[in-house]
Order: sequence, then structure tokens, then C-alpha cells
Amino acid sequence: MNWVDFFVDAAMVIGIPLTVMGFYFLIVALFSLKKEVRYKASAPEKKFAVVIAARNEAAVIGKLVDSLCSQKYPKELYKIFVVPNNCTDNTEEVARRHGAEIVHCTVPVKTKGEVLHHALPKIMNGFDAICVFDADNIVDENFLAEMNNAFCAGAKCAQGYRDSKNPYTNWLSGSYTLYYKMINFIQNRARSNAKLSALINGTGFAVSCDLINQIGGWNTKTLVEDLEFSVHCILAGEKVHWVPAALTYDEHPVKFGQSVTQRKRWTSGTLHVSALYIPKFFKAFRKQKKFAFLDALLVLCLPYVQLLSMFLAVVTALPVIIDSFTKPDGFQKILEFVGIPLAFSYAGLSFGCVILSFIKPRMAIGITKGVLSFWIFMATWIPIQIFCAIKRTTTWKQIDHTGNENSRSVNKKQYKAAKQSQEQRRSRKIASVRVD
Repeated sequence: MNWVDFFVDAAMVIGIPLTVMGFYFLIVALFSLKKEVRYKASAPEKKFAVVIAARNEAAVIGKLVDSLCSQKYPKELYKIFVVPNNCTDNTEEVARRHGAEIVHCTVPVKTKGEVLHHALPKIMNGFDAICVFDADNIVDENFLAEMNNAFCAGAKCAQGYRDSKNPYTNWLSGSYTLYYKMINFIQNRARSNAKLSALINGTGFAVSCDLINQIGGWNTKTLVEDLEFSVHCILAGEKVHWVPAALTYDEHPVKFGQSVTQRKRWTSGTLHVSALYIPKFFKAFRKQKKFAFLDALLVLCLPYVQLLSMFLAVVTALPVIIDSFTKPDGFQKILEFVGIPLAFSYAGLSFGCVILSFIKPRMAIGITKGVLSFWIFMATWIPIQIFCAIKRTTTWKQIDHTGNENSRSVNKKQYKAAKQSQEQRRSRKIASVRVD
């Protein structure tokens, strides 16, 4: 056996448990092919506190508040709270002018998780649940009604469908759009159909106040408060429900540098959560033998599995490539071993993106740039993961939002209602000034 065969065989042996884990997630992903569950329509009952942590978001906060004011849900059953923090612009003034109530942070905060930790005790009293959004969002007019349906059916934590405000702006925003469609379809829809816990995905989610009190408040410590709180729910014996009819439109980065900054934060935070909670889930599964704990344990192992898989791929491919340079047919071997698999991967990924782009809500032909360049977007995760495994990002850095959106991607009726709501508030304000 030569040295090349030795490295290839060793990598294959080490890769056996990784392959087994891959098959598990493939089986879970196949549940996405089942028809998604819709919650039975219920009369408006639950009272929601809508919470928005905002840092220098004057350019976008107004549209979000307008879309929330235009909800098809009784106004007496929800209230909008904006928590400005570390602002150097007029975010607070804009949010108040559009109809939000302001809650101030009385202590220094650095992350969204810290904002929620300090703000929620001031907000939750008198409400059944909180809904959390990012300031750059636009919310579908039926969001609260759909969450009410889920909570009336017994949900205590629920994630809505996260879609895009700007899918057609450039290749990057298009790639982000497809990435979130992949999460919605392969992760949350599949896991929901398999009776497993979905995962909170940053924005457009709701949590019952009883559950927050049960687990001792919002006490996340990492840069990915969404994943960490999902973990808290699972440890408490609750799962995150999937509510695909509750839509939120999110603004994605259009500059590559900002995208790298954002994804470094996500990757570092995910690695941090995995390091903190893998031992806890391992102990919990050994003690209680609950499949939910084993599933969460496998999910948290994924970042390390991905890193190990990348290492094994290099260990396997590099010796073959080096050895091929010494042989007459070396280029052909490199093409067979590396080039052809990459070509098939690109073709498969592109075909998958085409399918995803036509999953509700439809994206139409404008997403072509994102489909053709999605493999670049995914490939750039590799150096980000390697970098974060060596040196984690520990600080939250702001991603600038412009408020620009592609009108084809959002509900036109919603915008019309939001605009009318805004004009009515302005009219009342003018009338008030005239009386004074």
C-alpha cells in the first residue's frame, strides 16, 4: 500500500460515523416532501407584546412599525415596543412617530440577547406571548392571526416563515434568499413534519410569557440568541413549532464585506453554543433517554462534523493531486477525482435552487442571479468556518440597512394598508397641531 492509499483509506474509516450522521439528517430532510401542517383558524384570543431591538435603524424602523400597525388582528390584543440601544441616530423618534411605544435600556447592552434579557421583564406583564422582529423587517398582515392559531393549538414557542425583502437586488441578496428558503424547507418544514423541534431563526418568532418565566427569563450568553434560546426550550421539554403562514420579510446584505461580518458572527456564535450545550444534552440524554435530546445533540455537533468533513476532504484529495503531478495521466486523474465531483455538485446545487425558488412564496425569474451564484455563496462559508474555528468573533457589529426592497417580493395589499395607516396618523397629528 502506498502513502496515497493509506491517507484515503484512513479518511474513509474516520468518515464512517460522519456518513451515518449524514444519513440521519437526510432522512429528516425527506420529511420536507410531506404536506406542511396548517393550524386551525381560531378566534383572536392571545395578547401579544411585539418587541423590536433597534440600533441605528431610523431608515427602516418606520416601515416595520407601519406593517405591524396594519395587522389583521384586534388592536387591543397587541402592542408594539421598540427598544433602542446604542443609537446615534433618531431611531427612537421615528419609531414613536409611527406608533410604537419606547422602552429604554437602563444598563449597557452589547447584543440582542442582552437587550431582550433586560427589556422583557418591563414588557411581558399582561401579555400571553412576545413576538420578536428585527428592525429591517416587513411583517405580513396575517402574522399575529397565524401565531394566535398556533398558540391556541398549544404551541408555546413558534417560528414563522422568514422570506426576503430584496431577493432581486444582486447575486448576494438572491443567494441569501435561497439560503433561507433552504432553511425554511429542509430544516423547519422537515423537522416539523417529523415531529421534531424546529429552530428559532433570528426574527419572526413568538414565545409564551409562561415559557420565558418557566426557564428563568431570557438568559442567552452568545451572539446567536436564536439558536441558544431554541436549546433552552428543548431542555425545558418544549419544542419550537413551525408556522409557515406567518410571514416576515427580511432585508439581506448586498455587500460582500457585510455578509462576511454577519456570517462570522453566526458561525462563531454557533460554535460557542455547541461548546456550551453539547455536554448538557449528552448528560440529559443519558439520564432521561429522550429522543428530543439526542436530536438536539446531533444538531449541535453539526459545526464540528462540517469542520472534520472539510479536513478529511483535504486529506483525501491533496495526496491524490500531488501524486498525480508525477504521472503522465495526472491531469485526467485530477479531473476525475476533483473536477467532475465539483461539476456535479454545482449542477445539483443549481437544480435545487431552481426548485426552491418556486416554493411558496414564488420568486419568479428575477432570482436567476442568486441561482447561478449560490454555489459561490456556499463555498465562502468554508474559509469563514475555518477562521472562526481558530479565532471566534466575540463582538456584535452592526449591519447597515437601507430600507430598499423589491416590491414583487412582498404583499402589495399590506403596503397599501400600511400607507393608509401612516397617512391617517399624519392627518391626526396635523389636526392636533391645528387645534393647539
